Amino acid sequence: MMLGRRKSEQVRGRERSVASTDGAPQIPAMPLSLARSGATVTVARVKGSGEVKRHLETLGFVEGSEVHVVATGGGNIIVVVKGARFGLDAKVATNVLVA
Repeated sequence: MMLGRRKSEQVRGRERSVASTDGAPQIPAMPLSLARSGATVTVARVKGSGEVKRHLETLGFVEGSEVHVVATGGGNIIVVVKGARFGLDAKVATNVLVA
C-alpha cells in the first residue's frame, strides 16, 4: 500500500500518470534522457538498483534538485547539477525522472 503522492513514470516511451492517494495534484515526469538541450528540469524521482540510485544521489540527483541540460547527443547527456557539470550515459539518465 502506498501512502502520499505518487508520480507518473515513463512506460514503453509513453508517460503514465498515477493517481495520487492523498488528493495532491499529479506531477508528470519523464526520464532525464528525453530532456532537450538548454532545458532546466527538476528531479522528481531517482530509480534503479540500490547501487545506481545511491551513486546518482551522491552526484546530486535528489528529489527537488534542479538540473540544467547543457547538451545531448551520441547516447550521452551533459548536465549541471548543484554547480557541478557531469556527462551521463543515456541509459543511466533514464533512471532520473524529471518534471
